[in-house]
Amino acid sequence: MTININPGFPNLSIDVWNPDGANATEGFSEQYFAPGVSEEFAKELIAFNKEVGAQDDVLTDSVQRGLLGGLPERGRLLTNSEHLVIHFQKLIVNAVTGEPAALTPSGLVALPPVLRTIPLLPNASVVPDSERNAYVELEIFKIEPESEIISSFYMRRADGKPLDPWVPGQFLPIRVTIPSEPQPALRTYTLSTTPNPDYYRLSIRRGDENSLVSRFLHANGRPGLRIEAMTPRGKFMLTPQSERPAVFVSGGVGITPMIAMATHIVEEGRRTGKFRPVWFIHGTSNGRVHAFGNVKELAGQHPAMKVHIRYSQPGSTDRLGITHDSEGRITIDVLKELLPLNDYDFYLCGPPPFMQSLYDGLTGIGVRRERIHYESFGSGTALKPELHPEIPARISASDDGSVPIRFAKSGITAEWSRDKGSLLEFAEAVGLAPVFGCRSGICGTCATRITSGAVDYIEEPLAPRGEGQVLLCCSVPAAAALVPAWCSTYRGIDPSKRRRNGATASRSVYLPL
Repeated sequence: MTININPGFPNLSIDVWNPDGANATEGFSEQYFAPGVSEEFAKELIAFNKEVGAQDDVLTDSVQRGLLGGLPERGRLLTNSEHLVIHFQKLIVNAVTGEPAALTPSGLVALPPVLRTIPLLPNASVVPDSERNAYVELEIFKIEPESEIISSFYMRRADGKPLDPWVPGQFLPIRVTIPSEPQPALRTYTLSTTPNPDYYRLSIRRGDENSLVSRFLHANGRPGLRIEAMTPRGKFMLTPQSERPAVFVSGGVGITPMIAMATHIVEEGRRTGKFRPVWFIHGTSNGRVHAFGNVKELAGQHPAMKVHIRYSQPGSTDRLGITHDSEGRITIDVLKELLPLNDYDFYLCGPPPFMQSLYDGLTGIGVRRERIHYESFGSGTALKPELHPEIPARISASDDGSVPIRFAKSGITAEWSRDKGSLLEFAEAVGLAPVFGCRSGICGTCATRITSGAVDYIEEPLAPRGEGQVLLCCSVPAAAALVPAWCSTYRGIDPSKRRRNGATASRSVYLPL
């Protein structure tokens, strides 16, 4: 517990911290003020303490990551200012070992030999795959309508534990048990809120009669309903290290990741005092279906954020200049008219034709491809193959660095190498358009029969696949692929053990696409 008294009118703040496992802490803060202290002073001091706390979080998290790296044996203390911390550590050492603890001249608590043998665990704070890919129960505790067809579902862990971290733009894989269905349904929905340990927010559009999960949640979602989820994931993420202006362009329910990203930029700006310029451009039919209509209130907290809303079919209650800024569809001409000449990071999310038109338009006016980020979700949204995945070192190409891939149905044969990405991305690069869903090995939409050869998985997929099937979105050719079709069932096994029944090794993979 810490007690702080700040300069100014009589005040007192108390922070209470509780350990939450080996590498985490949770706590709370309370602020007290004497009678007669103005509300303005109280709010300013609370905001100041919150800002300082956020800065401290960055520093302490950085130190913790360094310690968990396993390189430093002990952390250093400032002998002229951290007397209480030093004293506390001496007490701990004495209590654990029964031996008095000394302080070295460089500010290190000299640990007795018995404590020096306790190893650091470099990966103790990293979520292992067994937990990352495990489903946990979530409970809906609040539902908010965002428009006539979109509602936000707020969910927290049913066991009360904090959520795993995520990056703005990522999605949440969920599993929903629907009474009328024989098997739980798997879906992925983008998180529409900034990372926090307390709750997820999924803003879901009510689909047509074939949209099983969204219609079930809209009809039956209520506080107390439980679903299951894995940890968030996905490649569509805000790149925080860039200082270029961010341009968010969305259509329809594609606004969900943009809200998360824009809110994160606003929060970071308020925390650091450095506001990254933002253009928030959104298109939808009209006010009845327009979600997050309060985005201009968010922009009011950011001195360098501009918002432009465009309706393609305004309704009778919509007012140009009030509910929306222009009418028609968002095209490259609209972007050229709105945006001053500059070097931007573009983020696109919306229906496939919407994104394809903008992507073609942006590249057509000279925008570099690496400046354009987009949400690849659902068949038809492969605007340009993502050819730079991180392929684990355990997965190697053939001796000359390449593997021949033959797509049987189309008759295309091409050489794959490590820089060509997954088989799905490689197929798209040679002009094919395989169907896919999540691009993360979760939904199983991209399951394809392999007629010869073998694959390794960049990340072990969760979706089921049949005998002789592979998931294109997360697989690459194996270094020493086998001819028989059964070889695809030997994923994750050492390539030297793939020889079986006298089969000969082959460095080719054949797919019936």
